[in-house]
This record gives sequence, structure tokens and C-alpha cells, in this order.
Amino acid sequence: MRAGVFTRSDIQAHLRAQKAISGVEFKPASKNRETLPPLRLRGSRVKHTDAMDAGGGYFVVFVWKDGAVRERRSFYCYLYLQQQPRYYIPLARVDYHPSHKGLHVVLNCEDERDLTNRNLPSCREFALKCREGLDPALDRDRESLVHHAMERLGIEFETPEGNLL
Repeated sequence: MRAGVFTRSDIQAHLRAQKAISGVEFKPASKNRETLPPLRLRGSRVKHTDAMDAGGGYFVVFVWKDGAVRERRSFYCYLYLQQQPRYYIPLARVDYHPSHKGLHVVLNCEDERDLTNRNLPSCREFALKCREGLDPALDRDRESLVHHAMERLGIEFETPEGNLL
């Protein structure tokens, strides 16, 4: 297997691997804020978390983009595997676009391209079920989207005492 090229069973194993984060805090995008190499997050409408170490070489980033109306807003969750320092392989991305697709997941599988330090262009996409009408600009809806993404990507919340929720 070449680096960054996965079968369905490889991706399933990565999604089942134990991963945990301790909290999610969105911050405005900034030129000075460091994110993973494939994510160049800029603009006044963009809010994102820092790259969160989920253990086992996995990193998670949550992003939401604001807009004048709900249909112009969006939400993303990126799951990366770090191979070496500064080399991240995208495994999955959960997206929510209220205007046209709803909640869906994009997976890096059955694609012969090495996507190290890239996003997931033209990768396999699968629709997911979630409540209709979520608005990424609302805290409770954004929290619901975070929980949906974490559930789909096999990520747990870790309490300050080290216990998983």
C-alpha cells in the first residue's frame, strides 16, 4: 500500500480506532493561527478549532463558515492521520451544506492518488441522516453537527479526569 492510498477496510479500521478529544472551541480564522498544512483557513466568515490531537496519530479540525442566510453557511469536520511531522493524510471529511446536500461524509478510499497534505477532491461521498434545518450559526445546532461528525468518525469526548463519555 502506498502512503495515502486506502481500501474501504483500511478506512473502516481507521474510523474504528480509538480517538478522543477533550473539547471543541471555535475561533476566528487568522493569518497567525496555525492549522494543518492542507487547510488554509482564511476570511472573516470562517471560524475553526485548532488542530486537535485525538491520539494514535489522528488529528481533528472543525470549521464553520458564516453567511448572510442559513443557505450560505456550512460546517466541516476533517480527520487526518499524521505520518511524519508536517505530513498529514486526509481520511475523512464530514460536511453540512444547508442549501443543497445536507450532512454527508467524504472518504479517502478506492482512489489511487496520494492525497498527503491535500484535501479530498473528487473522493467517494456518502449521504448521512440528520435533523433537517440545522443552522451552523446557532450554538446548539453547531454542537449537534459536532456530535454527528464525531459519531460518524469514531471520536469520543474525553473528560478532564481522563474518562471517555
